[in-house]
Amino acid sequence: MKKKSIPLLLLLTALTLLPIGCFGDQSVVPTSKVTAAIEEAEIEVGVIVEVLVSEEAIAMDTSGSELAIVADQEIELQIGMGSTPDTIVIPVHLGTMYALKSFEDSASGVTLIMDEIEGIQKGILVIPLADMTTGTTSAFIEVTVGEVSGTGKGSAEANVDEIVLKTAEQSVDLSAEAPDLGTVAAYIEVNLIEIHQDSSLHVTIEKEASPEVQTNFELAAADVGTSIVDVAYTINITKTNLSNVTDIGEARITMKVAQMWVDAQGGTANTRIFRSGDDGTRQVLDTIVIGQVDGNIIFEGASPDGLSVFGLVALSTKLPSSVASTPMPATTLTPTIVPTTTATPRPTLTLKPSSVPTPTASSNSRPVQIPPTPAATPKTTPMPTPTVVPTPIPVQSPTPVPSPMSPTTSTPTQIPPTPTPTQIPPTPTPTQIPPTPTPTSVPNTASVTVKNFAFVPMTVSVGVGETATWNFAQGIHTTTGIGSESWSSGNKSSGSFSHTFNTAGTFHYMCNLHSSMTGTVIVY
Repeated sequence: MKKKSIPLLLLLTALTLLPIGCFGDQSVVPTSKVTAAIEEAEIEVGVIVEVLVSEEAIAMDTSGSELAIVADQEIELQIGMGSTPDTIVIPVHLGTMYALKSFEDSASGVTLIMDEIEGIQKGILVIPLADMTTGTTSAFIEVTVGEVSGTGKGSAEANVDEIVLKTAEQSVDLSAEAPDLGTVAAYIEVNLIEIHQDSSLHVTIEKEASPEVQTNFELAAADVGTSIVDVAYTINITKTNLSNVTDIGEARITMKVAQMWVDAQGGTANTRIFRSGDDGTRQVLDTIVIGQVDGNIIFEGASPDGLSVFGLVALSTKLPSSVASTPMPATTLTPTIVPTTTATPRPTLTLKPSSVPTPTASSNSRPVQIPPTPAATPKTTPMPTPTVVPTPIPVQSPTPVPSPMSPTTSTPTQIPPTPTPTQIPPTPTPTQIPPTPTPTSVPNTASVTVKNFAFVPMTVSVGVGETATWNFAQGIHTTTGIGSESWSSGNKSSGSFSHTFNTAGTFHYMCNLHSSMTGTVIVY
C-alpha cells in the first residue's frame, strides 16, 4: 500500500531561528496578534511526514551503545492508507535483532525516549513547532509508538499508537475590561485521528461570547438545573480541513483565571468549562482544578466531542466535579429545567492500531497501582485434650453351692469369657505449619527527564515513602508541586532534583517558568 510522504518546508525547532519545517506545499508560520482583549494564534498541523536529521543527532540502542546516523536522511511520520498502520522511520544503522532506546537532535528539537511499561516497550516522539520569527515554541506534536526495531537497512521503525497536538500556553491581559480577571491563559491538547494536508487550527481568546454562544451556554446550565452568574472568557477554536470525531478525538481544555474572580463567584465548586458545538449542541464538561499558581487557579475540562467554542463559567449553584451534561441538540425553544444528568459514556477514539496505555495520558482516568496484599499467617487451632476411657472389668457371678437337703446334681453356670478391651488410638499431635513469608516489597523509583519544554514521561508512579527524580537536561525549568503536595526545585538547567512522597494520591506539578509544562505523580 503506498504511503503519503510529503516533504516538510518548515523545520520544527524550539531553540533556533533556522528555517526548519513546512507542511505540504504551503509555507507555514505560526502567527500571533495580541490586543487588549483578544489573542489569536494560528497553528498549521498538516501532514507531517519528514524532518531532516542534523549532524548533532545522537541515538542509542537498548544496550546503551551509540548508533551511527544515516547522513542527509529524514525522520518520517508516514500516514498509513486504509488498514495500513501509521509508522515512524528513524534513519539510524540498527540490526534486525536490536531496538532503539533514545534519539535526540538538538538542532531540530526532535526527541524520542523509550520506556518499559508493564513489560511492553513504549515511547514518545516529540516534534516541536516553532514560530520562525521568534524561535519560540508554538506547539508540540507528540507521537506515541511501540518498540522501535532495527531493519538492518539503515533505519529503525515502529507503529504509531497515538498522535497528540499540544499548544503552548497563550495569555491575554483582560484586567482593563474586568479587573478581577487579570491575565488569563489557555492551552489545549487534542488527539489527532487523521491528519490532512493544509489543515489548521485557529485559536481566539475573547472576554465576551457571541450572542449565539451565550444563549447556548445558558441552555446548557439549565440542562443541569442551574443558571449562569458570569462568563470569565471564551476560547474559540476554528478548524480548517479538520472535523470533530472523524479527524479530531477527545480534547483537554485548560483555562487559567485569577483566584479573585473564582472566589467572587462562590469558589471552584461553582465553576465549570462549557462547550458550544459547531452544530449548535451544548455541554457542561467534567471540570477539575489541576493547580493554583501565582494567585491563579487552573481548570481542566474533558471534551469527548473535540474542539469548538469553550467558556469558563460561574454558576449560581455548586455542582460535583463529575457532573457533566449529555450533548444536547440545538434548539430555539425556551429550555425546560431538568435534573442533573451524568455524561453518556463514549468510546475513546484512537489511532490505528488500537491504543494501549502510554506514558502520556490523554484521558482523566489514571491507573492506580495496588500494592500486593501480604499473605495471612495461618493460625493453629488448639486440639482438645484426649479423655482416657478405662477398660471395663467384667464381674463374675459366684458358683452356687448345692443344698444338703436337696441332693440334686446342679447344672454348672456358664461363665462368659472376659472381653478384650478395645484399643483406643492415640490422638495425633497437630503438625505446626510454618507461616507463609510476606513478600518483600521492592522499592519503586521514578525518573523524569526535563527537556524540550516537556516532562518525559508526563505520568510516573511510586509507592508511599518512595522518591521521584527529575533530571534537567536542557533549558532552564522548574518542577513545582501544585495542590496538596508541594515541592519546588527552583530554576535549574542541569543536574537533578528529588522529592519523597509520604501520602497516597494523585499529585500534579508544573514548570513555573513555562506553565504549559505539566506532569503527574501517582502515589499508591
